[in-house]
Amino acid sequence: MDQNPCREDGKGAIEASVKYLQMIDRILDGQTVEELRGLIHEGDNITTQNWLRETFFR
Repeated sequence: MDQNPCREDGKGAIEASVKYLQMIDRILDGQTVEELRGLIHEGDNITTQNWLRETFFR
């Protein structure tokens, strides 16, 4: 976590980051990791961004 020590609500910021990482961990499995690797290899930013949005924020 990259948290600024001057943050007004450091605890809340860390909790939000942990929840975000837990969501990613729940969604990523062998199949989704391979899909993402393939998209990155293809180098099409728009397609990759669309996949990330649709996969993580359905």
